[in-house]
Amino acid sequence: MAQLAQPVSFTPDGHVSPSFDSASAMAEAAAKTPLGKCRAAANALPDAKKREKALEDCLKERME
Repeated sequence: MAQLAQPVSFTPDGHVSPSFDSASAMAEAAAKTPLGKCRAAANALPDAKKREKALEDCLKERME
């Protein structure tokens, strides 16, 4: 079973419409995950070293 996060249009023959942007759909879905939220917060930090450490912490936290 699967659930879609946004509407997807199909062509009459059952294929995904060429206008569907899968890259932006994946980015939007990933941004809503705990890791995506952590990465967004880390990337918002102005200091490069703090940003790098925060990103490492995001991954470490998700792997535990």
